[in-house]
Amino acid sequence: MNNLVTAGFLAVAAWLTPFCLTADEPDTAVFTGHKEEVYSVACSPDGKFMASASSDKTIIWDAATRQEVATLQTVHFVCFSPDSKILVSSGADNTLRFWTLDSRTEIGTLKGHYGDFHVVCLASDGKMLASANRQDNTIKLWNVETKTELATLRGHKHRINTLAFSPDGKLLASGGDTQGPAMPGGLRLWDVTTRSESATLDKHPYTGGASAVAFSPDGKILASGHSGGGITFWDVAAGKHMSGIKGHGQFGGINALCFRPDGKVLASASRDKTIKLWDAVSNRELTTLKGHEGAISSIAFAPDGKGLVSGGYDRTVRLFNLAGRREQMTLKAHHVYVSAIAFSPDGKWLAAASGDYKLKFWEPANPGEPAKADSGLMRCVAFSPDGRLLAAGGFDRTIRLYDAASRKELAALKGHSDTVRSLGFSPDGKLLASASTDKTIKIWDVATRKETGALRGHADDAASVAFSPDGKLLASAGYDKVVKLWEVVSRREIATLKGHSRYALSAAFSPDGTTLATGGADGVIKLWNVAGQNERAALQGHLGSVRSVCFSPDGRTLASGGYDRTVRLWDLASQKEYAILKEHEGGVHCVCFAPDGSALASGSADGTVRLWNWK
Repeated sequence: MNNLVTAGFLAVAAWLTPFCLTADEPDTAVFTGHKEEVYSVACSPDGKFMASASSDKTIIWDAATRQEVATLQTVHFVCFSPDSKILVSSGADNTLRFWTLDSRTEIGTLKGHYGDFHVVCLASDGKMLASANRQDNTIKLWNVETKTELATLRGHKHRINTLAFSPDGKLLASGGDTQGPAMPGGLRLWDVTTRSESATLDKHPYTGGASAVAFSPDGKILASGHSGGGITFWDVAAGKHMSGIKGHGQFGGINALCFRPDGKVLASASRDKTIKLWDAVSNRELTTLKGHEGAISSIAFAPDGKGLVSGGYDRTVRLFNLAGRREQMTLKAHHVYVSAIAFSPDGKWLAAASGDYKLKFWEPANPGEPAKADSGLMRCVAFSPDGRLLAAGGFDRTIRLYDAASRKELAALKGHSDTVRSLGFSPDGKLLASASTDKTIKIWDVATRKETGALRGHADDAASVAFSPDGKLLASAGYDKVVKLWEVVSRREIATLKGHSRYALSAAFSPDGTTLATGGADGVIKLWNVAGQNERAALQGHLGSVRSVCFSPDGRTLASGGYDRTVRLWDLASQKEYAILKEHEGGVHCVCFAPDGSALASGSADGTVRLWNWK
């Protein structure tokens, strides 16, 4: 698939007031009207209009009402002049056309290529235009005011796919095909003043020619996307490779790139039907935008960075509301499912357990390659309140204690006869509780590493345990559909809470200890009055089992993770669901808040841990 959009367009495609978005608006608005693939989208800088180009027609949309207001002839590319008065279009008739936006009257044309104007971009001041086509492998520079050719740039040996002017208009980047997957010559920099090539950028780790380019807003970095799915960052002044990311993978060729106006985030659009947002400094993936049902050909950020518009081969134009998206980071955690996650008490570390026999540790403030510790097939993890110990349990029926700083195993606690499913430290750190498929809850002395009691009462698997904030009570949820409250000192059962119609899978106390939340295989979250030992409310919304529940540190919000692949946020004052976080591609096994409430983490069967800006 050919890239029909240029980063030069991305530098000028923007909107203002009519397209400003808030967190209250829908995640995505879909514009339909085309019967063929959408090759290019652009928004007028004054924010009044948006244009989309296709082989069937060009549609001009009113940005405020999002309604179609005019159509023009078939084109492959559109962009607006910086003053929003002119629309530039190119088509298969080998002609570049200029239109007045108010009257939609053609006011000029350009011809010069042997073939159609395949790629076009405008300089940021609107005075110069660059174009390239498929047939002659040349780049032409044009004076926009006089509609005359200024120069022809030669150097590419194969088809040119993309063009972009630097923000100051002094450089032009061009990307094209190469003879082989790793052959040189696909990416070049041109000095616009001298009309000569200033650099050939060849040394990068990714296969395929350059299919997309974009300058950072300060002009210091050039990003290039490749047909093999990789993205490379270049130091423009030095003309050298800085770093790279695998991007969308081998079969996710990059069709378009665009920096957010503040330069901190790069967006990439791909043949794999997705748009990915990347941290431009650390190169980590922030989120994936989905919705298109075909390859995506064009993207552009709103000036405030809160929206992103895209056009695709599914014949739609989509407006993604980034103000309403809460995901802030994706950690590629494991090759298989993530079963449990936990923040250290100081919030500096996030631990994840999985079915790949590895515990992984990240620093959320500076995530990179995680630290690892060998383990068994883990199902649960918990940090001690002082942050010095990490407990992990799993299918080998053993609880392992690790030094949290060195990740070295200190002890192995044995006593359960089946899988250890849940762990929890008492608030003072002196006790550790464990729930098991063997139907028991065991309490361990952390200092002596000895079992001090076994709580029996569940008629089926014990799935979850949680200490109350004062340490006096222990709650357990089980496959027998009931939730039990135990007095810690006496090890005595003091209440059995009934209400779930299927397995009770998770339990958590509110920070003040007055409320217990439980999630069940019936898809219901129960809120229990601890003092009265009765049901306070039932929260319904999940379309499958609720595997995990967690209160925010201030006690105002409850997070839940379910097999329906969603994380849901509930306002506890109104007992209403107020957000659904949908980025996971597998069931959500676990959720937990950072100790200071700054982030929410979730782990999933899709092998990822995601951090959310939940507030």
